[in-house]
Amino acid sequence: MHLVTERDIVRLAIGGPDMSVVSVVDDYPFPEHVGTGVLCFSEVENFLYEQVYPAGVLEMVARGAGLRFADYFGPDSRMRNGERRRSDPDLK
Repeated sequence: MHLVTERDIVRLAIGGPDMSVVSVVDDYPFPEHVGTGVLCFSEVENFLYEQVYPAGVLEMVARGAGLRFADYFGPDSRMRNGERRRSDPDLK
C-alpha cells in the first residue's frame, strides 16, 4: 500500500508549493535507483508544472482533496497553451 494516493495534496519535505498527486508508480526508473514514483502537478502563477518525485521526499498536506488528471486535461479543464487559469469566472 502506498502512503500517498491519487488526489492527495503533498509538498516537498523541504518546502515548496502544494501539489496534487495524479499517479503513483511502483517501479519508477529514477537515475539513481528504481523506486516508488509520485507524479504531481502544481500550479504556480497560472502555470502548470508536473514532476515525478521519490515518495520519500514528500509530506502529506491533505488526503483526497487534490485534483484528478481529468481536472487538468479533461474537456472542461480550460487548459490553454500549457496554462490553466483558476481566475477564469467560468472555470468549473
